[in-house]
Amino acid sequence: MYWINASSCYAGHYTTKTPYQAQQDFNTYELIPAGFEIFHTQLVARHGARGLSKMKADLALFNLWKIARQQNALLPLGENLGPQLEKLIEVNALLGYGVLSSSPPGYGNLSQRGVQEHAQLAQRMLKRLPTLFVQLEDDKKSPDQKSIRVLHSGVNRAKDSAHSFVNALVTQKPKLKAQLHYPIVKGYPEANPKDQLPGVNRFLLYFQSLNDRTDAALNMADRNAKIFKYSQAYQNYSNSPRITAKARLIYQSDVMYSTANAVLSRLFKSDFIESLMSGKFQVANTGKFHFQSKDGVYQVQLEGDGRTQIRTPLDALLALSEVYEIAPGLQYELGFNFDEYISDSEAKILAEANDAEDFYSRGPGIAEDPPLNSYMAKGLLLDFFDQINQANSSLIGKGATLRFTHAEVLVSFASILQIPKLTQALPFSESYTYSNSAWRGALIAPYTANVQWDTFRNPQGSLIVRMLYNERETHFKSTCDSARVNPQSFYYKYEGLKACYGVD
Repeated sequence: MYWINASSCYAGHYTTKTPYQAQQDFNTYELIPAGFEIFHTQLVARHGARGLSKMKADLALFNLWKIARQQNALLPLGENLGPQLEKLIEVNALLGYGVLSSSPPGYGNLSQRGVQEHAQLAQRMLKRLPTLFVQLEDDKKSPDQKSIRVLHSGVNRAKDSAHSFVNALVTQKPKLKAQLHYPIVKGYPEANPKDQLPGVNRFLLYFQSLNDRTDAALNMADRNAKIFKYSQAYQNYSNSPRITAKARLIYQSDVMYSTANAVLSRLFKSDFIESLMSGKFQVANTGKFHFQSKDGVYQVQLEGDGRTQIRTPLDALLALSEVYEIAPGLQYELGFNFDEYISDSEAKILAEANDAEDFYSRGPGIAEDPPLNSYMAKGLLLDFFDQINQANSSLIGKGATLRFTHAEVLVSFASILQIPKLTQALPFSESYTYSNSAWRGALIAPYTANVQWDTFRNPQGSLIVRMLYNERETHFKSTCDSARVNPQSFYYKYEGLKACYGVD
């Protein structure tokens, strides 16, 4: 399997903040085997490009810049950094205004690019599977048997990604609107059961962060209770000394310290850097802001919480790295990036450290340890098989299932699928580097990262499945090779696929 380097289309290294691009032209896909026709498609997709999740590193770095300005410690390259950070804060504060109406504006929302990513993903799905959606338009099922199932995590950016995707479908095929179904999850938490909002399914699409207050499930006969159990175990493990020690080793390396010194020495005078290094001052994300939209209709007041601190040059470097990574996804709102402050070689060092942290806290991680992130994704994997089974029944028939989620879920799903070459764990004795692992955030979980399964049926009732990862034809795990319709094919016999993943 060949993969395009997802960051090669951009000037820098943005890891999981890499804007999305389809990895293959669907016109070059392997031809559908003779006698088979599409009858079901489904995907799970990360939300699109977004702003910063909260006012943290951007404000702390802005406050550091203000101190440098007060002390006349700015070098020419550093002069523009402050105004650009202030603009970044304003953009995030107003993000989403006038774009989508389903979420209040502000930090964490989709950018215009993020909205476009999902609209274009939907448009390509329509072009890839034209006969399926023509048939779904004219489907005459009863109201409780609608053909298109839509789910999301409940978080604004995932909900808005679903909204953008579905809008693109019904804009081109208005009759599909009558086929949309937003299932309701009932009965959680068990102590005080409530109905979730239509379409929200945290067990499938937010399983990395389940909690007692909203999701407690104890009956182990319930599939969701198993997901909840593994979520709790995963959260404890990802914050354990065994994992945090790996991250600390990554960030407290000599190369990171030297990179911090190199980057900051182009922005600030040496005396200022030495004062920061010696602990003479520190800054936090404190301060109040007031912004209003260009039309004057929407106004917002924000105040930093003071929890994000810059105490060392390394802290300052990591704060700059955060704003560097977020800028490409905000290209329409921001109009500039932060590439001038970090060289390509320095960005690669930061990306490798960021990927290493994600590899251990979210990804395949340590080979000797239980793959808890994979265990959490078992319910999502089973749901993929469930949807094919239901669609293949005479009651449901042809259809589509559309799921919208977050990077952590895509990473976990890739791990349980065991995508060849991209999901290998490393022994504890080794530390992740770009030289010993093919795992990359920009490949596994860029913005709008997605896994799609297209299922085809012949007149005899046999089923075959094709998987796309970021719209590239992709093989299932190697133990499924015997299920291929031929040794070189990307199409897999459904019964063989169930067997190799241990699904009844």
